[in-house]
Amino acid sequence: MLSQERGYQVSRAEYNFLNQQEIHELNRELLDHDYPTDIITLDSSRARRLRVEIFIGVPVVKENSLDLGIDFSLELARVMVHGLLHCMGWDDTNEDLKAQMRAEEDKCLISRPK
Repeated sequence: MLSQERGYQVSRAEYNFLNQQEIHELNRELLDHDYPTDIITLDSSRARRLRVEIFIGVPVVKENSLDLGIDFSLELARVMVHGLLHCMGWDDTNEDLKAQMRAEEDKCLISRPK
């Protein structure tokens, strides 16, 4: 599992799937960004016990999947993993870190429970 393989335990992970207007309003309210986004992650984890609430802008994920030429379900899975990785300390604030995080997302998406 994504978290157990990395030394984390999921205490709570809540995913909320929002429409364009809802994710735009939430992004403005929480982050003062005046645009819709694909994901907003609220992290209240303690030590290595994950407690997260993740908001996914479904229309943005769909648009991104079309732009990238990949299946919507794959992009949705990637975004869901992306939020959890942020809570485990992964960062994507520059191009090098983005590439590292993308590689980790890829590993997560092909992992299988043993």
